[in-house]
Parts: sequence; C-alpha cells; structure tokens
Amino acid sequence: MIEFRNVEKRYEDQERNAALSDFNLTIEDGEFVFIIGDSGAGKSTLLKLLMGEERASKGAVVVDGVNVARIRRSKLPYYRRHFGVIYQDFRLLKDYTVYENVAFAQRVIAAHPQSMQRRIPKMLEQVGLTDKAESLPSQLSGGEQQRAALARALVNGPLYLLADEPTGNLDPTSSQEVMRLLEEINRSGTTVIVVTHDAAMVDLMQKRVVTLKEGSVVSDQAQGGYENA
Repeated sequence: MIEFRNVEKRYEDQERNAALSDFNLTIEDGEFVFIIGDSGAGKSTLLKLLMGEERASKGAVVVDGVNVARIRRSKLPYYRRHFGVIYQDFRLLKDYTVYENVAFAQRVIAAHPQSMQRRIPKMLEQVGLTDKAESLPSQLSGGEQQRAALARALVNGPLYLLADEPTGNLDPTSSQEVMRLLEEINRSGTTVIVVTHDAAMVDLMQKRVVTLKEGSVVSDQAQGGYENA
C-alpha cells in the first residue's frame, strides 16, 4: 500500500507555492491508477517522493508501512527495487541490444546468470519482442522501444510500476498496445500508477483517476473520467 499523509513538499527555490500541499492519497495493492493534471500540478513531485529522490518537507510518504523519509541513503537502492519505472523518452541504452538493455537491470541487482537466462527471454516474450532481442533501440519503432523499456522495468519483479507519460511519444495504435500490456501486468498483481496527459487513453481505460491541481488532489474518481485541472 502507498500512502501520502498530509504531505507538503516545498523546494528551496519556491518562495510561495509548495509543489504539494496538504496532500493525501492512498493507493491499495493491485490498483491501476491514473494521475492527471496540468504542468506544475505536482505529478512529477509525487513520483520523486515515491522513489526517494526527494523527501517530504512535512507529513509522510509510507510504502508498505515504511516511511520513505526514514530510509537511509545507503538503503535507497534496495528500496527502489520495489519499483519499475518507464518514461516518455524510453531511456534505453542506445549501444545495447534489446536483450542487453533488459539484462542491465538484472546485472544491477547481481542476478544469477541462470536466473537471467530464464527471466529475460520470458519478459521479451511477454512484451512481444522475442524477434527483436538482438536489435538496437535505433532499429525499433517507438512502440517497440517502449515495450523494451517495459520489459526492463519488469524483469526484476517489482511490486509497483510507475509510468511517466508512457504514451507521450507514441501513435494511437502503439499507445493502445502499451496500455494493454500495462493492464495485463496489473492483472498479474502489480500495482500500476500512470502519470499522463493522454485524455483519450484515460477515458478508454476506465480506471481510477486522481486529478491534481496546484499540489493537491481535487478529484478522485473510481472509474475513469478525465477532468481538466
């Protein structure tokens, strides 16, 4: 479970408005949640607090009963293994093949070679990239690059998947394919949190939608419905 309890986040260069203010949000295990809102609404700050990249100025961010602010810096890499993250710009290693990009995530946690040999092909099969394993990112379409990034994010078995504008650089067909995969991953038990401006996709998916405005939750709808913040 993820809980934001009366969170305020104020950056040093912010004299007036806080990035998050009196922010409260609970996300249960296994949920699929869209986080929407205009630029500056607090979406990026929410993700940074979850990942321990920033710490709340007030209140608490609690993940599985642990206050993220109390995790020692040396332990943050272990905490972050609970999360898989994908981004709008994919962030694949351009000189690595698809297989090597996914393997990189396994090497970071010092996975056993035999485990890698089992898990990586399985992940590539799940995202439909078995035949692209030896391709470089430059040889892939945008949709294929995002699916490769998704395989890399999932290969270590995270409890939570954070997707930051995952369809921002994709055509409608590729966007729907990525969202179908996210839904499939969610059905397997992974909590999925998607930050997006893609109103059409939010309406199509009919999931829980949390709308932010000026650092606060202004709407929390159980089944879809995009609102302009």
